[in-house]
Amino acid sequence: MTRVLLLFSTNFGLSQRICERIAALLRERGVEARVAALTDPGVDPADCDAIVIGASIKHGKHQPSVLEFIQRHHRYVVAWPSVHPSGNVYQWIDERTGQTMDTPPRVADLPDLPAAWIDGLAVEAKGHDKADIDLQQAHAILDGLPEGDPCPHVLASAGKAIAGGDRHDSYNEAALAVLGAGRRGCPGAKPIIARLRATFVAEVTAPGTSGRRTVPEAEAEWRRGMLGALAIIAGEPQGTVCPDDVYQWGAD
Repeated sequence: MTRVLLLFSTNFGLSQRICERIAALLRERGVEARVAALTDPGVDPADCDAIVIGASIKHGKHQPSVLEFIQRHHRYVVAWPSVHPSGNVYQWIDERTGQTMDTPPRVADLPDLPAAWIDGLAVEAKGHDKADIDLQQAHAILDGLPEGDPCPHVLASAGKAIAGGDRHDSYNEAALAVLGAGRRGCPGAKPIIARLRATFVAEVTAPGTSGRRTVPEAEAEWRRGMLGALAIIAGEPQGTVCPDDVYQWGAD
């Protein structure tokens, strides 16, 4: 049975109701359809055959969680009747006449993609190797990080959180860098991770924030990022000394 996951990102509940209506129609046609919030920690894209995202637009913009979910390795199509953040509806244009089409074109009428596009789309997105770890193992890795005041490596890594760009990506990059430094033996990673978590939750739950999360949503988002980062560093041996200390000791 085909499995479809319908994810919604909503301000006032309309996108959720639309997704639930689509799911009901799919079920009537023998499709296994599940509806969930895009920020739901239990969402697993690998658990379905297709994903449909219903996302509201406020002040001309999608919520940040929508853009964070759609990444290069998640293929998607922007087409009629979707709405661009500017408020304009996407349209099908007959390239032979330049006229707007009332209905989507037939597959046979679609032009072939240029070879360079196909080659680019065929390249797998680069990522990190992740170990298959559970929560207990993740906590064990975190507890095994060296104690002490944060060294310059850890502090510099934490600075990635304010380097600009998307909050989700910036904080994930900072957390991974801090944990990586701690895994190599740099002290002070644990208190810095705690501060990053507190700052992230405060930022994304603040009144007036675009794509504002609730505290449980923010905490769940942080846990997912942390589990992913810990899975990446799990394959490295735990160091005990900051690399700078080793270098200074060797110089002496």
